[in-house]
Amino acid sequence: MRKNSLFKRGVSWFLSVCLIAGMVTVPVGAAGNTLYVSPTGDDTKDGLTEEAALLNIKTAYDKAEDGDTIVLLDNFDQPIAIGEFNDQKSVTIDGGNNTIKYTGASSIDTTSNGLFKVNSGSITIENLTIDMDMHQKSLSGRALYAGQDARVTLNNVTIENGNYVDGTQGGGAIYVHTGAEVTVTDSTLSNNSSALSGGAIFVADGGELTVNGSTQISRNDAKDGAGIYVASNGVSHMEGNADISNNKAKNAGGGVFLAQGSSNTVADDVIVSGNTAASENNNVYLQ
Repeated sequence: MRKNSLFKRGVSWFLSVCLIAGMVTVPVGAAGNTLYVSPTGDDTKDGLTEEAALLNIKTAYDKAEDGDTIVLLDNFDQPIAIGEFNDQKSVTIDGGNNTIKYTGASSIDTTSNGLFKVNSGSITIENLTIDMDMHQKSLSGRALYAGQDARVTLNNVTIENGNYVDGTQGGGAIYVHTGAEVTVTDSTLSNNSSALSGGAIFVADGGELTVNGSTQISRNDAKDGAGIYVASNGVSHMEGNADISNNKAKNAGGGVFLAQGSSNTVADDVIVSGNTAASENNNVYLQ
């Protein structure tokens, strides 16, 4: 018994020495910190408690490290674009089932911008309603611009009242740039419009879109692809029981417009129906 006790003490002493010397790594939980944001917050604080909440989402993002979560504590009136997300890190923005409403008096540049502009890194936005409120003010602006190195996931997000007017491409709610990957899960895109293509979503050449879960894309309008427009060499996956219905195109593809050279997969339970277009192929147009 004494030998066994001495052995245990020896092992304990050896591990202690190794820890001090940095020879043994102790696993640390993957979960990061939580940063809080409030419309009554203060950007000079640290954001680590509700009482010390920050004022701006972009400030919280700049403070966040890989794996951190930003939590919105209330509804937000947003008078300007939130800003650019450029870092190679993974951050979650949890809306807390609140609403961000764009209240600005001028358009957001829709050529290469959005209320959220994610240029790189991985961003998950969840439990949030984004009301762009563009139609009432005859303005132009979308909710999300996903840039070339962006990986964006929307989970339980509603985007409504986006409007693409100025520019040469489209995407009333979401623009997926070349090289970007966007996943839309259990979300709703409604009452968004584009003067050109992609009333709700525009997938550029080389962009990739996945729509899954119980996502609903409805009551959007555009010249082509009122629900979704996938450009040449763009890729789209429609999975789960997604429902793309009651969208209206002035030209072709009331539900989905697939340009020549694009790639598309559709699961059996996906619904694409009840869409209208001036030309044939109301629901899905294959160029």
